[in-house]
Amino acid sequence: MCIVKAGSCTNPDQKIAIMSLADHIFTDLQDGHSEMFLDFLDDLELSQVDIQTSQRSAATLSYERSFLLLSLALKQGTFTKPWLG
Repeated sequence: MCIVKAGSCTNPDQKIAIMSLADHIFTDLQDGHSEMFLDFLDDLELSQVDIQTSQRSAATLSYERSFLLLSLALKQGTFTKPWLG
């Protein structure tokens, strides 16, 4: 879970970023992505020990880091639209 505190939502870039993050969280919770993933791991017959001791992949670490960077940029007011270059 990533919690973001922005001074205000008057900056359009910050507003878009916060709304996108909120939409992502809502979709994840509504669709039960965590439960689906746990069911998938169970279907693979992985033990709880294997699951608990597994290492995060490079893709997962990058994904998690992107939310940390977004949070930092919002806090500092330096967020820009990355898709605009």
